[in-house]
Amino acid sequence: MEEQSAYIFDLDRIMREASQLTLSHSRTTHAIVSFPNLKLFVIYMPAESVWSEHSTPGRIAVQVLRGHIVMTANGKRYELSAGCGAAFDSDVKHDVHALSEAWFLLTVAHRTEK
Repeated sequence: MEEQSAYIFDLDRIMREASQLTLSHSRTTHAIVSFPNLKLFVIYMPAESVWSEHSTPGRIAVQVLRGHIVMTANGKRYELSAGCGAAFDSDVKHDVHALSEAWFLLTVAHRTEK
């Protein structure tokens, strides 16, 4: 993705496109914003699919656009439906289980050095 100074996007169109992509590891990932320290993705997961435990070096925020997911992190279970979200600090191990067909916006913010 070419670096830009601004991104304008249509989430409905992106969700339609993401649902047509080939699944990889039980999900599709559609990059929509890419700044050096900030990335946004639309993730599509079919019903009953699982994104196994993982972590990221950046802080993350998840906002459910459609459907219902369960995230497990730090031994706690978080049920999130459309309109709900969660945020986790860097390196927090978590997993995602789509209870129904689900789309969510994933924001990854990497720390900047001062």
